[in-house]
Order: sequence, then C-alpha cells, then structure tokens
Amino acid sequence: MIKKVGRFLIKYEECDEEFIDNFPLSYLEEQYQRIKLFFNYPNELSTIRINFHYSKEDFEFFYGSKHENWISAFTSHKTTIHLFSPAVIEDVTIHDSNSIIPSIVHEMSHLFYGYSKLQNIELFNEGIATYFQKKECNTKINFLIKSLKSNDQKFIYNVGHLIIYNLVNLFGEELTGDKLIQFIKAYDKSYDDNKLLSLFKEKVGIDVNELVKE
Repeated sequence: MIKKVGRFLIKYEECDEEFIDNFPLSYLEEQYQRIKLFFNYPNELSTIRINFHYSKEDFEFFYGSKHENWISAFTSHKTTIHLFSPAVIEDVTIHDSNSIIPSIVHEMSHLFYGYSKLQNIELFNEGIATYFQKKECNTKINFLIKSLKSNDQKFIYNVGHLIIYNLVNLFGEELTGDKLIQFIKAYDKSYDDNKLLSLFKEKVGIDVNELVKE
C-alpha cells in the first residue's frame, strides 16, 4: 500500500494502517522546517519517501550490508528513508514503535546534511541528527576530546549529540547551524587532530572541551 501524507509518500502493509492513520504530520512538518532553517537550505526537498520494511532480509537488500540490531533506519537515493515497520521493529531491533517518528526526524537531518553537499564528518552529521531526534541530552564525559575524527560509534552518537546540544544552548539553533557549517566547509581530512581542534575553536568560537565540560 502507498499513501501520500503531506510531503511524505509512505509504502506500508495493511498491518500498519492504524499507525499511518495517526501519522503526526504537523509535528514532522515542524521538525522539517527547524532542520531546514538550521542548515539554511534554500529549497524544498522533493517528496520524502518512507519505505517500511518487514524483514531483516528486505532491509539488508537496500542497506547493502549485514543488519545490526541497534540499526532501525537509514536514508538512500532520492530522499528515501528506510525503516523497520511498526509491526516488526521490536522483533528485529532493540527499539520499539515509539522510536519510529524520532527516527524519521533523525533521517530528515541526514537528508538536509547530504543535500547541503557537506562533507560527511560523522561526529557532526550524527550529532546534528541525534540532536533533532532527541529532546534532551543526558551524556556526560570525564575525559578531554583529543580528536574530532573518531570512528567509535558510541563516541560519534553520544559526544556528537553533546557538542550540538551545548552549542544550541549557547548560540541557538540558527546560529549554531551557521557556525558549524563554516567549520565543516573548512574541515580538511589532512589536518592533524590539534589543527582540527584549533579550526573548530576559530570557526565556532569556543574550544570544544570548554563546551562539553561539566
């Protein structure tokens, strides 16, 4: 079954009809506009396709690699968001159906990041998306951030979220977006860790460790 709901085109099966009937369009539209303003993106995204999956095999076919149970959603070509459906999400992931709408918000952030043609710095791509997904940030750290290049997924999601959350508390969403985009555009993978930390302070206006300290 396929249904158009506002700017979303949703592919689903009959078992999820009640979920679709109660789809929170006004809330998602509000989040869409917040994210658009954060990225200062001048255009509207094309229709956002939401493709619900009903098995790990189907999810993996589009995902392109083996599924891990903490993953419930991802984006792909042509503004498409792939998610496990409300009917099966608890059986195949560590999440439940209450996580689906926040996950859509998270993935919309990735769409805007990608369409803004920003280089993919995972710490900030995931940090921004997690900020929009979650209302609060409970992460606390007791160590110095020595690198912005981490490949550790827990660090990327949790510390990335903490950085964005604290920046927004300091500067507000719109100015945080402006400052971060300046930094991301100036980011060079060839820079060593110290140079990137100095670049962050120069472009964003605060030392990253000063930002996250308790």
